[in-house]
Amino acid sequence: MGKRQRPATVAGQKKAPQTDALSYPFFSFVLRAALLAMVWWIISGGAVNSWSVGFPLILIAAHLGVSLSHPGQRLHLLPLLSFIPFFLCESVRGGIDVARRAYSPSLPLTPAVLNYPLRLPVGAAQVFFANTVSLLPGTLSTGLEGYTLRIHVLDNTTPVISELKTLELKIAAIFGIDINNNEHSHEEHENEAL
Repeated sequence: MGKRQRPATVAGQKKAPQTDALSYPFFSFVLRAALLAMVWWIISGGAVNSWSVGFPLILIAAHLGVSLSHPGQRLHLLPLLSFIPFFLCESVRGGIDVARRAYSPSLPLTPAVLNYPLRLPVGAAQVFFANTVSLLPGTLSTGLEGYTLRIHVLDNTTPVISELKTLELKIAAIFGIDINNNEHSHEEHENEAL
């Protein structure tokens, strides 16, 4: 009682799991709501009048986070907290780099599309990685199929692959996944010059 039930298989077909009010992971909901409330408080500068909008959004986001999370891919708090400063620094660095390139036509551009082989398992961790790739300087994820992420880069001469590997390791830690011994290799990267 209080645990998620596994889907039953009958003649090769999966049935939807039975759920009731007791199977809802209440602690996970409270933890997510508390973290989101802290983020909201920081973003709003502690303005009391902002809670009329923030409180319902926090409840909805916490509920969606619990409801949509994959049972095998739970978030780990400490790696998630250490990811926040990394995310902020890379976002600022990426913005500055793209702005410099926009205002200085003399800077080199070697646009390309990379097929990056992922070591993360299919699911929430891959989606989180694909959505986060756009914070790196001059990168934009354009497609995700199986264990391959298609990425558009502004300058293929920058160390994009090593930055992607670093990002993938950080996201693996957030989801509690060991990708160091994964069979998906980074040796082959198909590039298409634009």
